[in-house]
Amino acid sequence: MKRLLLSSAAIALTTTAATAGGLDRSQQSTSFLFGEPGTGSVTIARVTPSITGTDVAGSGDYDIGNSFTQLGAHALIDGPSDITFGFQYDQAFGGDVLYGGDPTTAALAGTKADFAGESLNFMAKYQMNENFSVFGGLRAQKSGGEIALGGLAYTLAGVSGSDAYLTGARAGINAALTGGPLNALAGAVSAGLSDDVIQAASLGSAGAQADLEAELAGLGVGGAFTAATATSLIGALQPAFDATVNATAAAGFYDLEIEDDWGFGYTIGAAYERPDIALRFAVTYHSEVDHTANSSEQLAGTTRDDEVDFTTPQSVNVDFQTGIAADTLLTFNYRWAEWGSFDVIPALLGTDLADLDDSQRYSIGIARRINDELALSVGITHEAASNDDNVSPLSPTDGETGLNLGVRYESDGMTFAGGVGYTWIGDADAGVGGVDVANFESNTVTTVGFRLTYEF
Repeated sequence: MKRLLLSSAAIALTTTAATAGGLDRSQQSTSFLFGEPGTGSVTIARVTPSITGTDVAGSGDYDIGNSFTQLGAHALIDGPSDITFGFQYDQAFGGDVLYGGDPTTAALAGTKADFAGESLNFMAKYQMNENFSVFGGLRAQKSGGEIALGGLAYTLAGVSGSDAYLTGARAGINAALTGGPLNALAGAVSAGLSDDVIQAASLGSAGAQADLEAELAGLGVGGAFTAATATSLIGALQPAFDATVNATAAAGFYDLEIEDDWGFGYTIGAAYERPDIALRFAVTYHSEVDHTANSSEQLAGTTRDDEVDFTTPQSVNVDFQTGIAADTLLTFNYRWAEWGSFDVIPALLGTDLADLDDSQRYSIGIARRINDELALSVGITHEAASNDDNVSPLSPTDGETGLNLGVRYESDGMTFAGGVGYTWIGDADAGVGGVDVANFESNTVTTVGFRLTYEF
């Protein structure tokens, strides 16, 4: 019963993992190590997200989720003295979002993430006795992709705080005052105004006029000239700023290409089993994997080739199953992944592109054998929302709950398993610089998966 039902439950409980916390996709399952030696499998799933959102202020109306295909494969062979060797191909991590629209009018148009992480895992399991086993191995992981930040939200924030713009703005202030009544103060004013006040005046922020007047007074611009000068400077700064923003947004504010890089990690775990009641309790630890990849950056027209460091997260999986009645199996799975440690800080941009939270995911399911060939399963997955004020536009979801159905059929040494999943994604506010710029609500993901297991 244990082997028959495990395969059926596994396909149903993993097919909707594509929108899980951080960039998790496969959940890095090691359940294949408990199969029969001399078998292999191929898994394919088609994931169809519906992730839509709208700008808080602007014309953006987004449908960012791209459908993709998830692949996996494994083989198990007998080794000496109660050792089983396993080989696995796993597409563990990934992100694929694209914001359409006009980047000169929409907050996030042109923002995208196309990141993938796949691995070759070389594993071994040692069966110490009927009840206890230990397992582990090495992981060779390839990761890389492209990230772009586009639209008015990123461009406004980036241009207004850039050294190039502030230098140009100060030159414009100096030119505006030179030759006029405040000619003698032109240099002092252009050099003395703070970056924050110049940014606020350029953006047309609330209170910018009053703040500018206060700083002008402190620099010696007094009397009737204070308010008039502030108004004049704002009138000069904003058109020049808007022109710079529009040109930058149209050309694409920021783009980072990360070449594929191989990194190495390890997996260790242990399990307790009671074959008479199909009970298994297994704990698995996956190490983090460090990468140093060649990269190419473009920021507001400036380009730079360099290296970028990032680390895919460590994680812990807890898997439990037990028979609860004749031909009926209960399964429970828990996964924690430290996505908060996944930082991508390129040299030119100088800030973290990822900005993700650690994730915790729970799954529970029941599998039922109908006869010697056929088994059915049903499962529920849940990932709690972080309740952050805003999340990264590159991953604009916050928690999820999914329903999964599976079927398994065995005949003549081959086993076919299929599953379908429907996931409700938690609402989220996507933010730039801590400010909400787009709302994502009532989104879903549909997944259909198939697994073929064969004896060789």
